[in-house]
This record gives sequence, structure tokens and C-alpha cells, in this order.
Amino acid sequence: MKKKGYNVFAILSIIFAFVLWFFPIGIIFGIISLVQIKKTGEKGKDLAIVSIILGGIFLLMMGVWFLVVRPAFDGGGGYIEGSAKCIVVDVEATAVSCSNVGVNKICDVTFERTGTGTEAIGGLILIFKDTNVVPKKDSSLITVSGNIEPSTSVTKTGINTTLSSADTVAVTVYLYDESGKQQICAPTNSFKFA
Repeated sequence: MKKKGYNVFAILSIIFAFVLWFFPIGIIFGIISLVQIKKTGEKGKDLAIVSIILGGIFLLMMGVWFLVVRPAFDGGGGYIEGSAKCIVVDVEATAVSCSNVGVNKICDVTFERTGTGTEAIGGLILIFKDTNVVPKKDSSLITVSGNIEPSTSVTKTGINTTLSSADTVAVTVYLYDESGKQQICAPTNSFKFA
């Protein structure tokens, strides 16, 4: 009795299973070879099974790459780009003038933008503090929208601190990324005014 050789599709399936963009052909050839080997009794069943498994693993990895990893990097790129913009933007309070209106202090704050960045900022987040009392009191987050052009000073008026007494303001810049999400920059600059 003549010894049977390896199935041609089984050999081709293992070759294609290792060739990057052709692994789907390896899966198809592996399935074809299993059907033929069952009928003819040729060798190569192990090659076909390995090809199908490898092709399935590669297919799963490509699916994870295109459906999970790549979109995460594409979406996260805005964060990295925004962080780079934050490094070159600095805004600090340079003068504060407050008056009591009712139980709250209403303040006019002058901000100066320094740094080398020329990109528009989304605005500022302020926290007024009363450091003279124990425990220290902080205002709620106060958002001041709008760009401050590079190397300029701008005064924002009528800011309600929500505190009856305040002596410090912390200033944090925020930007908008490509998707329109607010991205808060660090560090925060503090200015003691009273």
C-alpha cells in the first residue's frame, strides 16, 4: 500500500497563516484541507488545525486593534496634543478688587496671559479662598469663559466669589480638544490679594 503524502491545502494553509494580511486565506485553506483529509486520508490534519487556530488568533487581534485599541489612540491623541498646548500657556491673576454685595464678595480680576503658546484657550476655572479662617473656606468652581490673547491682560468684572471674605484666587486654564471636550490644564496659579 502506497503511503499518502501531505494535503496541498494543509501545507498552503500553514504558509498563509503566517503571512500577515493573508491569514484569512490560511483559515479557508485549513478548512478545505480538513474536509479533503477526511475523505482522502492524507496527512496534514495537524497543519490545518494549527492554521485555523493561528488565523483565528490573528483575526481576533486585528478585531481588537481596529475596534478597541486604535479608536482609543485616535481619541486619546487630542489629550496628548492638548497637554502639549497646556505646557506653553500660562494665565495668572495680577490684580483683584472686591466689594461686598449682600453676604458675598464680588470681585473684578485682572488676568495676564504669558507663555509661548498662541492657541486660543477656552477660559479659566477660578477658586476663591478665605485662608484667614479655620477651617479654610473655598468657593465653588467658577468658570470664566473666553479666550485671553497671548501677552495681554484682561479684566473680568462682577465675579461672585460665593464667600463673605476671600483673600486668594487660584487660576486654572482650560482648553477645548478636537472633540469639543473641556481639558483642564495644570498647574494652577494662586494670587493672594488681601
